[in-house]
Amino acid sequence: MPRILLSRALPVLAALALTAGCRDSTASDAGTLGRFLDPEERELLTPVDPNAPEERREWVQWIRRAHEPIRSLTSTEYGDLRFLEGVLAGKRVVQLGESSHGVREFNQAKVRLIRYLHEEQGFDVIAFESGLYECSRANGSAPDVDPYATMRNCIFGVWHTEEVRELFEYIKETRATGRPLILAGFDIQVSSGLGTQSAPAFLQQTLSSVDSDYAQRAWRLERDYRTDMGALRAADAQPGSDFAPLRRLVPAYDSLVAFIDANLAALTAANGGNAERVLVARQLAFSRRQEIELWSHPDVIQRHLAREVGMADNLDALLDRIHPGKKVMVWAHNYHIQHDRASLVPGSGAPPEDLGDFNTMGHFVHQRRGAELYTVGLFMYRGQAVMSGDVHDVTEAAPGSVESLGYRVRKKHFFVDLAGASGPGSDWTRSTVMLKDQGIWDMGQVPAEQFDGILFIDTVTPPDYID
Repeated sequence: MPRILLSRALPVLAALALTAGCRDSTASDAGTLGRFLDPEERELLTPVDPNAPEERREWVQWIRRAHEPIRSLTSTEYGDLRFLEGVLAGKRVVQLGESSHGVREFNQAKVRLIRYLHEEQGFDVIAFESGLYECSRANGSAPDVDPYATMRNCIFGVWHTEEVRELFEYIKETRATGRPLILAGFDIQVSSGLGTQSAPAFLQQTLSSVDSDYAQRAWRLERDYRTDMGALRAADAQPGSDFAPLRRLVPAYDSLVAFIDANLAALTAANGGNAERVLVARQLAFSRRQEIELWSHPDVIQRHLAREVGMADNLDALLDRIHPGKKVMVWAHNYHIQHDRASLVPGSGAPPEDLGDFNTMGHFVHQRRGAELYTVGLFMYRGQAVMSGDVHDVTEAAPGSVESLGYRVRKKHFFVDLAGASGPGSDWTRSTVMLKDQGIWDMGQVPAEQFDGILFIDTVTPPDYID
């Protein structure tokens, strides 16, 4: 084991050793729980798992006291969510994670949270882990097209589900109100065919009234990017040296960003005062150069960082320039939003991208946004999820893990605030314990250093895919 991973593993081993004593078996107290729950809470009671490992009693007692039960994942009555008024007081950015893209209940929970935060807490932008340009364009056409088309034109296919379509139907419904829910993206990657088909003309039209020659050059640049990237992917080219020919385009995209910065006022005036259009063009150019780095840089860590830094910078652009002053919700994987990915100790069998000593978007957002940020990780205990198109079982929870402790609440779904954790037994939130990635791989980490809150769902199922 490399020295850096060994040093990180020591606190994990120590934490697991602590769980060997003073345990609490909740498989045996199922009857007791049922007797003391009111009828509504009994409906939320989860089935006993006879194979669940025992846990430290004080940790179990704390999470049972501290959790907030979530009554429904789909209801439009929000009484069970209003505790979030205090939790999110003063927050401008709420990041909503997921330990897997392929979970029906995660989609449902997030759609409900987004509706609640928009309707009752003044959050007006939902920003997806999808292309900034594509989602901006889809947002502009949302009032006039079918919600499914808006979804396909914005977000990656992993979220083309019946559960998420309900959010896009809601987005369209809000266009007839005084407070429409604004659709946005922050990824540097192209998330729909719209991104490569329409981008050359978009850049040319945005720039032409200020410099028609430069606008034509931008059109050719974007055309070359589309042609070359498409050919490389069609040939199953591998990241790194296979994509090196694309690096010749980086200086031109850097020049395009500089041109827009230098002519921002003139371009805004020439586009009818539409600063958002001009700023989206800028971030499109920035995203292209970051995506080229993602695919072509010879160093794998630098490739990953190109995306993570790029997404953080795009989110800054949304917050500070494109939608200044608006409260923003972020939809992304736990991987991207947690605060200190570099501190994790990957468990056995973790994928290669989890083994690098680097940080993800959430680290940079946490550094820059500080007290105005609240990050929610979503985790699951059992059931089935989808990864890369394949259905898999959620693996057994490790003793002392967030998943194991979450099971002991014995509720179908609940929320726990880590940022405000205090009192006897809350030390688990500041201890190195295991949390699962994708419902498969255990990752040693300190929960309260990674997330401000956790939304836990006991049993999960695959999404209802449309495509």
